[in-house]
Amino acid sequence: ELLNEGSLDSKKDEDWTDEELLTDVPATGMGVKEVLYERKMDKRAAERALQRPNVEITKLFREQCTSDNKLTLEGAAQISEIAGLLSQGDLTQRELEGMWGRLPREDADAPIDILAFRELLAQIDDLFEVVEDGDEDEEDDEDEDDDSDAAPLVVVEPEEDAPLAAQTSTRTPSAIKADFLKAMEKLIKKQEVPMGMRADEDMDKPLTQLAEELEESWRGRPPLGG
Repeated sequence: ELLNEGSLDSKKDEDWTDEELLTDVPATGMGVKEVLYERKMDKRAAERALQRPNVEITKLFREQCTSDNKLTLEGAAQISEIAGLLSQGDLTQRELEGMWGRLPREDADAPIDILAFRELLAQIDDLFEVVEDGDEDEEDDEDEDDDSDAAPLVVVEPEEDAPLAAQTSTRTPSAIKADFLKAMEKLIKKQEVPMGMRADEDMDKPLTQLAEELEESWRGRPPLGG
């Protein structure tokens, strides 16, 4: 009975159409690793070739396939869509041969079936998708370059804790000293430790500015009794 079932299955396989082969394919003469690789590759091809219906793939395949549903590299180059890309220079013969070399088949010189042909179309589609994405990136870069010519809008607001030294150009030493003492008291409260025990550059900056302003103010004063 098992032998009879096997013979029936083999006859059923011979009656498969090209569209059925797109869904399943017999693994005659193939090892387990080859079958697993083909299934993985077929899944990737199906994901990338969703925009191509099975009818379109079958129609293109039948243009140059042999009587046993196989396709050679020379035949693939003569398929209308691929031949058009080659004639227009959008696809080179070397690129086509490189894609062909990555397709699964029994050996390097063997023709491909319709499943491998679908993978070939997916590789061609990927080639042009990469080019289109690159064009979009170039357009985005050009837009950024155009925007770079415009003068940037800069809004500067005085800090809440900024000393009056940054806001007033000419002040008396007594006013600067008063601000210096206020800044010191605020610093001591923030640090909660005696002055100088835990110095902080950001917190000490107002004191440094006020000290410099106070020194310049004293140096700029006329001599006593003058």
